[in-house]
Amino acid sequence: MELERDYIYISLYLWKRDSFSGDSLRAVSEYTATIIMIIITLVIGATMVLYINSIADRYYSALATRLTAVEGGSIDIMVSHIDRNNNIVTIIATGSQAIQIYAVYINETLTICTLYRDDGSRDTINGVNRVYVPQLSIASIQCPCPTASCVLCNIKIIYSGGEIYAMASKI
Repeated sequence: MELERDYIYISLYLWKRDSFSGDSLRAVSEYTATIIMIIITLVIGATMVLYINSIADRYYSALATRLTAVEGGSIDIMVSHIDRNNNIVTIIATGSQAIQIYAVYINETLTICTLYRDDGSRDTINGVNRVYVPQLSIASIQCPCPTASCVLCNIKIIYSGGEIYAMASKI
């Protein structure tokens, strides 16, 4: 089959100028259609690969952030409350690594607190010195209430693995 020279391509259709019967509409050849379908498939595949790659990248970034926090040690707040003497008492437990506590904030105010370790020793947390808490231990942090009528307090502990938050209420 011999192809004529004068073809005008519009989208997926080919208009053929025919000298005998005027203008007629004719579909794209099967080779051209196959090439177009391959291109569409490759574009969709590349889009899916980029999307899956971005999901995996976000996952690994979050994992790396978590591993960085674990490298500095981790603590869990077991309980926090305000006792009858208006002291904020927070019980913490350390993980498999020792930690250092830098500061304690009560209602966004740096507060001088006392840390009592499970071996009977104690230290003062004042935001200047670093207080060491050994691995796999339990400690109690006692802070004075910043106001006379303390009912609900926000607690933020800054330590070598990051920050941890809790709320304390009167019991």
